[in-house]
Amino acid sequence: MMTRVSAFLIAAVLLLTTVTARCAEQPPIPIWPHQSAADIGASEKIIPLQTKGDFAVTSITVPTLRAFLPKPAKATGAAVIICPGGAYLREVPVKEGEEVARWLNSIGVAGFVLKYRLPDCKVEAGLDPFPQQDAKRAMRLVRSQAARFGLDPSRIGIMGFSAGGHLAASVGVMFDDGRPDAADPVERLSCRPDFLVLVYPVISMEPGVTHANSRYRLIGANPSPDLVWEFSADRQVTPRTPPTFLTSSTDDPVVPIENSIRFISALHAAGVPAEAHFYDFNQHGYGTRASLAPIASTWPARLHDWLRGRGLLNMK
Repeated sequence: MMTRVSAFLIAAVLLLTTVTARCAEQPPIPIWPHQSAADIGASEKIIPLQTKGDFAVTSITVPTLRAFLPKPAKATGAAVIICPGGAYLREVPVKEGEEVARWLNSIGVAGFVLKYRLPDCKVEAGLDPFPQQDAKRAMRLVRSQAARFGLDPSRIGIMGFSAGGHLAASVGVMFDDGRPDAADPVERLSCRPDFLVLVYPVISMEPGVTHANSRYRLIGANPSPDLVWEFSADRQVTPRTPPTFLTSSTDDPVVPIENSIRFISALHAAGVPAEAHFYDFNQHGYGTRASLAPIASTWPARLHDWLRGRGLLNMK
């Protein structure tokens, strides 16, 4: 007969195993039903970056989510989908993805790093490019899997860096409430984020304001005025745009600060709750790294305060 001590030890081991599995990084999840784990990374190319150990990814054909979950004792039930930047030409999955997800875990928030397909410059008015398709699908998929990951489906936000910031903002202003008659139950759900976090984002597609390479990759060399308007996120803000946290640098040498100013102004005009932090700093692409931006990289502390203030970190 099993002793009480033995039963206790077995239960403790099982609990520890469950906790360890939950806290561990999850394997990549294909976000579309017609794709499988066996297809992940088949055509991808890795590009070394100047910073030692950093790399970017391009030629992505199978978009995925990588889940990073907080320890159960800290989990708040909130989650953020993270869109790394890279001018819609490539993606930087560590500096603007994994490292951010692990910081979110430290404050009890689940992080889902999105690896999205890159656009082909052949967009037509009214049609979503590949990145927007994937980001909207990611929002629906995480919401559909809320119970599996211990999440509150009404506290799922999206964050983006640089061109990834444009992608996140696009979802925040171009969302839909789902299709009730869709055969795929995931597509029946809303892709509206519950909040936005935009870090040195591209916002506008207008010449002289936008980031030229991001614009070219997304809507081509000679887009129509309708396309420029449609994909300028500041032009699409409505009162239903989610509450937003935004941060950037005043002398950003890559993405002009005017992008952030236009978006925060549009949010204010629409009555959308928003908070912005602008740093007197001339750098771009620093993520959360103090080694790259000792002052501007403190934005996560401001974000932490904002999330708490909006009640998004209340324990589930």
